[in-house]
Amino acid sequence: MTQKQKEVPLEYLNGKIGVAIATGNNAAWLCSCGYSYPLVGRSGLFNRITDKSKIQCKGCGKHFYVAPDGGDYKRVRKVVELDQQKIRGIDD
Repeated sequence: MTQKQKEVPLEYLNGKIGVAIATGNNAAWLCSCGYSYPLVGRSGLFNRITDKSKIQCKGCGKHFYVAPDGGDYKRVRKVVELDQQKIRGIDD
């Protein structure tokens, strides 16, 4: 059986909603900055963002988090851009 791909919301800080593609607990999307390669990540902890669960765009430096649906490392619910001011020192 082939893996099912589904569209999930991609939420930017400016309120814009884009689309990411998810398969299981993995997701891929294109950054709004126009970076030519897709960003790829997997879901992390349900209630905590760690350095290991952040994905950074090499084009513009934005950080993203792949949010799981209902528990740690579960299927993807959405992808969100992280506010740089709020995430500094997460794992310090």
